[in-house]
Amino acid sequence: MFRCLPNHAPRMTLFMSGGACVTFTPPIKIVKVSGDNQSTAINTPFPAPLLVKVTDANDNAIEGMTVQFSVLTRQASATFTPADGQDVTDANGEASIIATADGEVGDFEVVVSAGTVFATFNLGNNPDTVLAPTDLAATAAGQ
Repeated sequence: MFRCLPNHAPRMTLFMSGGACVTFTPPIKIVKVSGDNQSTAINTPFPAPLLVKVTDANDNAIEGMTVQFSVLTRQASATFTPADGQDVTDANGEASIIATADGEVGDFEVVVSAGTVFATFNLGNNPDTVLAPTDLAATAAGQ
């Protein structure tokens, strides 16, 4: 008879019918790598992607974990690329997404979750940087 040996915490072993075992390590933390506390003009992409690293209790990268990026409901917001707001961690445990400011001015938060752990990014949408109109009468008069 085949028997699965339990792994050390925080790994989890699932005993499947037919004697098969599946062992995985649940995420313990999400660390923000880049993209926090940035702002951009409305309707433009943020300068840096929102990048996180997902690790286990021993700070080992977790590969293949789906990470969800979601905007907390506020007036200002952002859209994501990809549009579903998801990415899968790579061999380094990293996942990222590109955020683009919507047309509303203001600050907002993006919550990033993987399993039961999460992190929060703070972003801001600034007014459009269009220059003020020139006084055409003064220009025409040569002033």
